[in-house]
Amino acid sequence: MAEDNSKRAMADAARLAEELRHEQEHAGQIERLRRALESQVSSWASTPLEHWGRGRRSSAEDARIEAP
Repeated sequence: MAEDNSKRAMADAARLAEELRHEQEHAGQIERLRRALESQVSSWASTPLEHWGRGRRSSAEDARIEAP
């Protein structure tokens, strides 16, 4: 009986260790994705709005402004 309990405890410990390893791998993947997204957002934030087409006048607007 004690031997059975010991075997079950060892099997549980092995299963928990495997679950922990998977969770740690998953957490590492999530962290890498977070850093990549953070870098991308930072890059976007440092890009002038004109690059994205905002703040730019159309040629029709230019013509109206330049007309006397």
